[in-house]
Amino acid sequence: MFAFTLSDVIHSRSTLLMRRPFEWQQIAPIYQDPRRSYHDVRHIQTLMREIVCLDVPEDMKQWLEAVAWTHDAYYDPLLGSPKNEELSARLLNTSLGAVFTQEGLDLAYATIALTAEHSITHPTIDPLSALFMDIDISHLGAAYPVFLRNSQLISEEYRHCGVADGVLIEGYHKFFDGMLSRSRLYYTQMYEHLEGPARENLNKGLTEDTNLVATPQLVIFEYPSDAE
Repeated sequence: MFAFTLSDVIHSRSTLLMRRPFEWQQIAPIYQDPRRSYHDVRHIQTLMREIVCLDVPEDMKQWLEAVAWTHDAYYDPLLGSPKNEELSARLLNTSLGAVFTQEGLDLAYATIALTAEHSITHPTIDPLSALFMDIDISHLGAAYPVFLRNSQLISEEYRHCGVADGVLIEGYHKFFDGMLSRSRLYYTQMYEHLEGPARENLNKGLTEDTNLVATPQLVIFEYPSDAE
């Protein structure tokens, strides 16, 4: 599969996706649950930093921000995918749908559903959906200390639910192996520079799997982004 260009993304839309800007304050309290170690407001802020750098029309940027805020709104480690994504997407219709046009709402719902597996197989996938999925897993291509800390924070979320470290390690092997088996992790040219670093991180994580469930350590730097 080829990588979508920025032009592909921009020209994928001929009508507006948003009726008005998304008011993130109404959903922010969901991300303040103390059991959320990784999928908290810091995760959303990381996505926002990626989105703000994109050279796309303001309507698309607002749509990406709204999807970022809602895609993990419902998060239960034991429930897992795709149920979490289904419930998060349902929030769009029940309380947030008024900010989207119908086209924007349909696309947001489909995009959140796709984040359950982060695998694009449909030949007519929307380039904007592909861009959001790349943004969502851009952390896989972070510097390894950041990648490791993110994994450890996710482990904390499962530990809150009583999941043993051995089970967590098995889950990481299944997820990492599944990602590495794919021909492509990123689907846009804006993020294909992370393909190599992400694969290196996933492979290193497999060889140092006990570190993935260790106590999270402070990391004082973030990964760079070329999403411009």
